[in-house]
Amino acid sequence: MQLTTVRQSIQEIGARAFEVLHSMITSAPPVTPAVGWYAIPAEASTHIVLPTRLVRRESCGCSPDPATPSWRRLV
Repeated sequence: MQLTTVRQSIQEIGARAFEVLHSMITSAPPVTPAVGWYAIPAEASTHIVLPTRLVRRESCGCSPDPATPSWRRLV
């Protein structure tokens, strides 16, 4: 049985992670030599929503068209 999955763009996830990390590094205050760590304030927490695509396969209970390859049965 083939499982229904959610397709995510790994490249886009990596790009957004880099943007957030780069922003945190460039806007952070200088490191205190005695501490050696940046303090990340709670308000810096961010939720990023990226697009996904549902790939329907047999596990969802739907009856896919056997003539259509699974990678083409995208919502």
